[in-house]
Amino acid sequence: MLYMHLSAILEPYAINRSIIGFDTFAGFTQIDPQRDPKDINHQMFSDTQKSLISEMIEANNLVRPVNRIPRCELVEGDIAKTAPDFVKARPDLVVAMLILDTDLYESTKVALQTFLPLMPKGALVVLDEVAYKNFPGETIALKEVVKLNTIELKRLPFDSCVGYFRV
Repeated sequence: MLYMHLSAILEPYAINRSIIGFDTFAGFTQIDPQRDPKDINHQMFSDTQKSLISEMIEANNLVRPVNRIPRCELVEGDIAKTAPDFVKARPDLVVAMLILDTDLYESTKVALQTFLPLMPKGALVVLDEVAYKNFPGETIALKEVVKLNTIELKRLPFDSCVGYFRV
């Protein structure tokens, strides 16, 4: 919702930009016992309500310019399964910013493999738990997909776990 608000403020008439959110709405569905934390379970984050988020999108659309053209979309399911199919169905897709708060190895790896080829030079990749000992899967996936010495991984000054790089 933050990005929908920012988009409405900063680029209200950019009808060709979309915000696409992927969520299982069922918690962590694919935990890798070797690469993901031992203290998490499948029920964590399973209380997210798609209907509530959909209602917020609809409410925001009431005041958004050019609100007859959808700008925000929710894709339900495990991103490791839904992202490849989503990309195949959207030949128009170019990704300007990829924000991964997937936490886990498999979902991060598939998301990077799926979306990085669709990102032009200068696009931004944000990882919520990069180089974070408590959630190593995100970093393991990054190292398997991207050569670290080819990117400049930066940190946000107010959050030690978030990292980002430009393509």
